[in-house]
Amino acid sequence: MEGKTTLSSGSRRLLIRMSSSFLREMASSSASSDVYMALVSALRNVLTLIWYRIFVPGNEGFVVLKSAGDSSEDLGSYLDWVLSKKTIAFTQTYDNTTVLFLPLVFKDEVKAILAGGIEETEVDVELQESLQLFSYLAASTLVNIELNESLSEKNRMIEEAWRFLNNLLDSFPDQVAVYDENGVVVFKNRAFGFQNLPSKCLAELEQAIKTASLTGEAVKREIECEDEHFYSLEVFPLDFGEHEYLLVRLDDITGSKELERLKKIDQLKMEFIANVSHEIRTPLAAIKAYAETMQYLIEELDPQTLKDFINTIVDQTLHLEEIVDELLDFSRIELGQLQLERSETDVVSLVKSVVNSLEKLAMEKDVEIRTNFDSEEILAYVDHRQFRKVVTNLVSNSIKYSDPSKPQRWVEVRLSQDDNALILEVLDNGIGMTHEESSKAFERFYRADTSLTYEVSGTGLGLSIVKEIVEAHGGEVSITSTKGEGTTVRVVIPR
Repeated sequence: MEGKTTLSSGSRRLLIRMSSSFLREMASSSASSDVYMALVSALRNVLTLIWYRIFVPGNEGFVVLKSAGDSSEDLGSYLDWVLSKKTIAFTQTYDNTTVLFLPLVFKDEVKAILAGGIEETEVDVELQESLQLFSYLAASTLVNIELNESLSEKNRMIEEAWRFLNNLLDSFPDQVAVYDENGVVVFKNRAFGFQNLPSKCLAELEQAIKTASLTGEAVKREIECEDEHFYSLEVFPLDFGEHEYLLVRLDDITGSKELERLKKIDQLKMEFIANVSHEIRTPLAAIKAYAETMQYLIEELDPQTLKDFINTIVDQTLHLEEIVDELLDFSRIELGQLQLERSETDVVSLVKSVVNSLEKLAMEKDVEIRTNFDSEEILAYVDHRQFRKVVTNLVSNSIKYSDPSKPQRWVEVRLSQDDNALILEVLDNGIGMTHEESSKAFERFYRADTSLTYEVSGTGLGLSIVKEIVEAHGGEVSITSTKGEGTTVRVVIPR
């Protein structure tokens, strides 16, 4: 056949060198266009290439990616045939030009078809096999490039998602971190600063992380630090196959806690105002009623009844005076105007005097008042008037909150001393308080919500005034209580 291409020994050596060069070009190709141009270059080394078209099969037929030279030949039917056969093919055009069809096949998938017009009328079988090998190498390289491009795109998307997540978490005011199973921080946002937490908070954080790690369950709690900051802490286990992580979120809720506290104080103040209004109105109403009765019926009242009326008016006046004194004391404390006038005082005599003044109240409640003194005389350097208020408030509180369901009700006042301090303890077997109630007992305006709350008179300031007076003396006051069993208040004042 005219123009038949056969391979001489020199041509074979050229083909071998060309194969080596083609392999290097395939290895260095970073884009599909590099592969196609290397394949075209290889063809031009062994054939006389007049024109070429590179087709890629698509959903709606073939798309031309690259072309060079002029050709008006309609190759559609030939391309379909090559696509189905997946092998090298040749055909003659009307102008006797031979058209080469070289499919790039990888794992039975045609990645592209190179169609080219050549001057040669026949191509040696050995060269055809070489071209088939080149097309396979080109197809393999195309697949690798696609995989690399896909991997690069996925990596780009992952990096973009990571940057987005980082920016998102960095915008959070919350402190966020991720720990691995070894307790190493593998991620942290800009606000992260767990290491700067006070020791108490840091210990609670580490305990929460340990608990979540051991149980595999989320841990949520509020923690209070030594610096009076409050945090909302959440620890979530994250399972990623063979690896486990912990997501930790710490939110500073000090502001909301303070707002909550202020709202609570406002509520307590409103309740306090209502309670004080009631406390003042009650003795005033009694005084008014008895005074009006005496005003209009004094001539009809016998001496004993008149005496009883006057005694009631005096008692209610004293009660009203106690309320006003308590309010004035509270006002002075609030304004920082509590002034102590200390003197050497026999606190045993003082306590006995208070007990005597409260005997009537104790009898009304059927409560026995017991005393227990280290010695007959205990001297302490205190403000007599203010310390008397401390004893009076504590003992009267114990009497008022005695348990009516108990057959025997008692209050015991203990006085003792050591080289450094005076110790006053008031114990009772009254209704007692829960831990939450006792922790708030010294707060201003606070009254525990019990069955006796609305039966017992008082402003809710008694224990807070006790605390302020004791602390003004440089002392400490504490309370322990068990619901249904009783309460103990302990006052320690330096001598």
